[in-house]
Amino acid sequence: MGFLLDEGALSWSEDQHAANGADRGALAIHFDKLPAAVEKMMKTVGSLKASGDRAGAEALAKKYVDGNVVPHKTITERWLRNPRATFVFALDL
Repeated sequence: MGFLLDEGALSWSEDQHAANGADRGALAIHFDKLPAAVEKMMKTVGSLKASGDRAGAEALAKKYVDGNVVPHKTITERWLRNPRATFVFALDL
Protein backbone atom coordinates (compact mmCIF):
# COMPACT_ATOMS: atom_id res chain seq x y z
CA MET A 1 0.00 0.00 0.00
CA GLY A 2 2.79 2.40 0.89
CA PHE A 3 4.57 1.78 -2.40
CA LEU A 4 1.35 2.50 -4.28
CA LEU A 5 0.86 5.69 -2.26
CA ASP A 6 4.39 6.82 -3.13
CA GLU A 7 3.82 6.06 -6.82
CA GLY A 8 0.55 8.01 -6.91
CA ALA A 9 -1.64 4.98 -7.63
CA LEU A 10 -3.33 5.54 -4.27
CA SER A 11 -3.85 8.77 -2.39
CA TRP A 12 -4.94 9.44 1.17
CA SER A 13 -7.09 12.45 1.97
CA GLU A 14 -7.59 13.36 5.64
CA ASP A 15 -10.52 15.66 4.77
CA GLN A 16 -12.48 13.26 2.56
CA HIS A 17 -15.41 11.41 4.07
CA ALA A 18 -15.00 7.64 4.23
CA ALA A 19 -17.53 5.34 2.57
CA ASN A 20 -19.50 5.01 5.81
CA GLY A 21 -20.21 8.76 5.70
CA ALA A 22 -19.14 9.30 9.31
CA ASP A 23 -15.37 8.90 9.36
CA ARG A 24 -12.93 11.41 7.95
CA GLY A 25 -10.03 10.18 5.88
CA ALA A 26 -10.27 8.04 2.76
CA LEU A 27 -8.10 6.33 0.19
CA ALA A 28 -8.63 6.94 -3.51
CA ILE A 29 -7.45 4.63 -6.28
CA HIS A 30 -6.02 6.24 -9.41
CA PHE A 31 -6.60 3.49 -11.94
CA ASP A 32 -4.60 5.24 -14.66
CA LYS A 33 -1.42 4.99 -12.53
CA LEU A 34 -2.07 1.57 -11.03
CA PRO A 35 -0.59 -0.76 -13.72
CA ALA A 36 2.77 1.08 -13.88
CA ALA A 37 2.97 1.32 -10.08
CA VAL A 38 2.25 -2.40 -9.60
CA GLU A 39 4.81 -3.31 -12.25
CA LYS A 40 7.45 -1.13 -10.58
CA MET A 41 6.61 -2.61 -7.17
CA MET A 42 6.88 -6.16 -8.48
CA LYS A 43 10.23 -5.42 -10.15
CA THR A 44 11.55 -3.84 -6.95
CA VAL A 45 10.41 -6.65 -4.68
CA GLY A 46 11.35 -9.35 -7.19
CA SER A 47 14.88 -8.03 -7.60
CA LEU A 48 15.31 -7.81 -3.83
CA LYS A 49 14.22 -11.44 -3.47
CA ALA A 50 16.20 -12.67 -6.47
CA SER A 51 19.42 -11.06 -5.29
CA GLY A 52 18.90 -11.90 -1.63
CA ASP A 53 19.21 -8.22 -0.73
CA ARG A 54 18.26 -8.40 2.92
CA ALA A 55 19.28 -4.82 3.66
CA GLY A 56 17.15 -3.55 0.78
CA ALA A 57 14.16 -5.60 1.94
CA GLU A 58 14.56 -4.35 5.50
CA ALA A 59 14.78 -0.76 4.25
CA LEU A 60 11.56 -1.25 2.30
CA ALA A 61 9.84 -2.73 5.36
CA LYS A 62 11.14 0.06 7.59
CA LYS A 63 9.73 2.67 5.21
CA TYR A 64 6.32 1.11 4.61
CA VAL A 65 5.65 -0.99 7.73
CA ASP A 66 7.38 1.01 10.46
CA GLY A 67 7.25 4.40 8.75
CA ASN A 68 4.44 6.89 8.37
CA VAL A 69 3.68 6.54 4.64
CA VAL A 70 0.60 4.39 5.30
CA PRO A 71 -2.06 5.65 7.77
CA HIS A 72 -1.70 2.50 9.91
CA LYS A 73 -3.38 3.92 13.00
CA THR A 74 -6.58 4.89 11.16
CA ILE A 75 -6.75 1.62 9.24
CA THR A 76 -6.20 -0.43 12.41
CA GLU A 77 -8.83 1.49 14.35
CA ARG A 78 -11.43 1.00 11.62
CA TRP A 79 -10.54 -2.67 11.09
CA LEU A 80 -10.91 -3.46 14.78
CA ARG A 81 -14.46 -2.07 14.86
CA ASN A 82 -15.68 -5.01 12.82
CA PRO A 83 -16.48 -8.31 14.46
CA ARG A 84 -14.07 -11.10 13.79
CA ALA A 85 -15.26 -14.06 11.83
CA THR A 86 -15.18 -17.41 13.52
CA PHE A 87 -15.48 -20.76 11.89
CA VAL A 88 -16.53 -23.98 13.53
CA PHE A 89 -16.06 -27.15 11.59
CA ALA A 90 -17.47 -30.55 12.31
CA LEU A 91 -16.74 -33.83 10.62
CA ASP A 92 -19.13 -36.75 10.53
CA LEU A 93 -17.03 -39.84 10.02
